[in-house]
Amino acid sequence: MARDNPEVYHPTSPPIEFPDWHRWIDGELSRIALSLAANPIIMTVANGGLPIGIDTTPTTVIIGINDAALFDFPGGAWDPATAEYTVGQGGLYTVQCQVFLDAFGPGNKSYHATLEVFVNNITRAVQLTGGADDVPLAVNLNNMLILEVEDLVRVELTVVHEQFTGATTYSYSLSYLRQAGST
Repeated sequence: MARDNPEVYHPTSPPIEFPDWHRWIDGELSRIALSLAANPIIMTVANGGLPIGIDTTPTTVIIGINDAALFDFPGGAWDPATAEYTVGQGGLYTVQCQVFLDAFGPGNKSYHATLEVFVNNITRAVQLTGGADDVPLAVNLNNMLILEVEDLVRVELTVVHEQFTGATTYSYSLSYLRQAGST
């Protein structure tokens, strides 16, 4: 990687003369700030206490639908109406999503939850978990994906119970993080 890439911090040797130290420290801090600003969490959205129906056939919700971003650093675009993130800078991204479902039933059956990452309407990552219906259920997805400029990314949650129908609530956190030095 080229040394003039502002996204990667390369320390320089300190000066020998004391009077030059303040300029050197200023320059080092500026390069550190540039490298940190080039690789922030691009977008984070979260919400809690949301209702979800549970059935013996899969119920799917789009994570983040109608929720404003908590943190949206310039470099991409979050659309709350569709819960899609438009990639503004290509590179290697970490897609992190955590969903917590409240307990649902009497404890004699199980239910399953799946998180699925779509890029341009194509499944690119899946995380499945399941458990007894009388205990809260957590699904954690943490995948690295190479994304291109203008890719549309969304995450969907699908829940299915093996016997009962009804409703529960869920909370989620979703983040897209562009990795340092990726192009």
